Amino acid sequence: MDCSRTSAIDNCSICMVALDCGEEPKKQLDCSHIFHRECIDEWTKRQPTCPLCKEILSPEPPQLPSQYVMVPEDVALLSLRKAIQYRRMMRALFPDFGSLCE
Repeated sequence: MDCSRTSAIDNCSICMVALDCGEEPKKQLDCSHIFHRECIDEWTKRQPTCPLCKEILSPEPPQLPSQYVMVPEDVALLSLRKAIQYRRMMRALFPDFGSLCE
């Protein structure tokens, strides 16, 4: 958010409290309207539109912890199939394999 565009007289149209730069975290929507992050997050739980212009908001992608990696579904299924094949092969070669892994 560009703080030079936000003056002390600008208010969050949800809570009507000033949008002073450097205080509460703010969020600028695709339509360029600015709100307190907490206010707009609560608002969008109830309705997916900007409170001022009623533009439909695009959902934010889920925030995943950094240790997770998004994998295309077909790659994930292929990896799962290989894991199942490996486990079956190991069970055929070593009958106690299943009990050792569980």
